[in-house]
Amino acid sequence: MSEKHTMLVFDNASEAGRPAAQWAQRLARARGATCFETPPGTAIPVALDIASKEDVDYLVTGLPSRCIGSVSVPDVDADLAVLMRRAPCPVWTVAPWAAGGDAHFAAAVVGVDPSPEASAAAHAAAVLLRGSRSLARLCLVHGLDVHPDELAAAQPWSEIGAAMALERHPWLERLAGELAGPHLVVEFAVRPVFAPELIAGVVRRVDPDFVALGSGWRSEAAEPSASRLVRQVVRSVCCPMLTV
Repeated sequence: MSEKHTMLVFDNASEAGRPAAQWAQRLARARGATCFETPPGTAIPVALDIASKEDVDYLVTGLPSRCIGSVSVPDVDADLAVLMRRAPCPVWTVAPWAAGGDAHFAAAVVGVDPSPEASAAAHAAAVLLRGSRSLARLCLVHGLDVHPDELAAAQPWSEIGAAMALERHPWLERLAGELAGPHLVVEFAVRPVFAPELIAGVVRRVDPDFVALGSGWRSEAAEPSASRLVRQVVRSVCCPMLTV
């Protein structure tokens, strides 16, 4: 966070908003930050304008759900996608069932690719973890941005697997080297597996305090495929998510 240490809670008047606000207040207290909320039902352009003018460090919002048959599933709807894509700062999305967790972070999983946004997300996660009272753990995860079933229709599986070998991604080791420190252990997972599925698998193993996403998903051109990535990650993790 910057010296101002400010967090803005976007109150969209949904059932998910109050648990997210309570989580944000706990995080603010743990970090010595100031936390304030928009009026209930604030329009997204107004919330973005407040975030920009107040130069906040984070936007926090509840994660909505939608019904698929008789099941309610978390979802990044069109409004939330706009908020996340246009926000002038990182955005926390917090589902009601993830809002009761401890605001002290000791482990995080970050989905990454070679983009500047990925590096920013990883560095943002590292900053949060360096405030841990014990040795912290950061896991960088790089998977396929297209499902392997789709890729296999156009190229042999051997080529797909070879393309995901660690030596083909020197940027990942460089990024890990930038982040590692005396109180922060950085590891990484690179597999020829669809990125949301790989992230979900690592989350089950690591049990992180939060997940951060780093990819070029904010750009308008990348939005369709990136929305798919974000939505699938949201549905498969049970902790707060930070998008940068």
